[in-house]
This record gives sequence, C-alpha cells and structure tokens, in this order.
Amino acid sequence: MKVKNRKGQEEIVGFIVIVVIVTIIAVMLLLFSARKPVGIESSQEIGNFLQSSMYFTTDCKFGTESLELGELVKSCYNNEMCGEESSCVILNRTFDSLLAAGWDLERYSGYELNIYSSQDNTTILELNAGQPSLNSQASSLSLLLASGNKISVYLKVYAKTE
Repeated sequence: MKVKNRKGQEEIVGFIVIVVIVTIIAVMLLLFSARKPVGIESSQEIGNFLQSSMYFTTDCKFGTESLELGELVKSCYNNEMCGEESSCVILNRTFDSLLAAGWDLERYSGYELNIYSSQDNTTILELNAGQPSLNSQASSLSLLLASGNKISVYLKVYAKTE
C-alpha cells in the first residue's frame, strides 16, 4: 500500500514541477513581448508628414512656376538660385516653419531633420529644435535625382517623457 501511495505522490510532484516551469516561461514571454523597446520606432504619422511636405508649394520660383518642397531639396543640392535668393536659404526657412507648425514643442520635446545625399554623404540641411529624449519616433524618404543620386530626408521626433 505504501509503494502505491508513494508512486502517486511522485507523479503529482512531477506534474506540479512541470506546471511551475510552464508558468515561469509564460510569464517571461509576456514580460518580453509587453516591453516596448526604447529608441527609434518608425511612425506612420511622421512618414505621412514627410510625404505630404514634399508637395508643399514654396516661395522659390523658376519663371512663373513655384517649386514644390521636394523639387526645392533637389535645387538646393545642385546649388541653384531662386531669383536673388539661394534655394538652400528658402529650403531652410520653409522646412523650419513646416516643422514648427507640424511638431509643436508644447506636445513634443523636440525634433531633428537631416537631408543628405546618400551617394557622397553631403549634408544638404540639418534642423534641430527642442530637447532629445529616449522616446523617439522616426521616418525617412528618398528623392531620386536625374543623375541617379539619391537624397535622403530623415525626421526624428522626440516625445515628451512623463
């Protein structure tokens, strides 16, 4: 009779050990999957902002036509003039006002905009405002030049930390 009870007790102990191990593994998986990584996280909102901003009509005119912002970026890369003013000056002024309106520093802690040539790593424009934080979101897009060179537009927005 004792042998039978002992065998049943061993099976129950083994079953409890298996349940405890499975529970620990499940809790660890939940903790890892629930934890958000700190750092850059691609954002659809930022991507939409960049895409739509490329179609914004600027003050730069060639003849009677005003350039859109995407064309102005290319014009700045090629060191072209917009009448009496450098296309890069107009690009800086236009992007600065768009970013200030789109990413209000009352709601966000800051932002960084980098526009550069991917082929020769030439910086076209850098704009920074506010303070960086660990919680950020970013997106980028590429513009192709007739020469085949690619211009990258990268925007990182910092969220306010609570």
